[in-house]
Amino acid sequence: MGVFEDVIIKARTAADFAGRKTGEIVEIAKLRLAVSELEGKISREFLELGKKVYNAAKERTDCTEYVNTKAEAVDKLYLELESLNDRIAELKSEKRCSKCGFANAQDANFCQKCGTGL
Repeated sequence: MGVFEDVIIKARTAADFAGRKTGEIVEIAKLRLAVSELEGKISREFLELGKKVYNAAKERTDCTEYVNTKAEAVDKLYLELESLNDRIAELKSEKRCSKCGFANAQDANFCQKCGTGL
């Protein structure tokens, strides 16, 4: 009976591990979708900003306040994007470089892309 119980315990442990991994994979997929949507939103913000600056230059009007407001909005989106990428790296057991954002192995001491200390 001992061998059979060991097999059952090992099977449960394997099933629990597989369940956790599946949950992590689903969460990573959802986070990647959110990253993609956020990157699209950032692109649209830049497009709107560029159009406004172009029109202001063409009409010789000042759009400094608009530019500053859009810049703040884009900065907030970039912070949100960084947070999502950090969560993905955490789930994948990676360390993100604070300088370039590259995802490094958890045990890395220096960024593989730019050499910055982690």
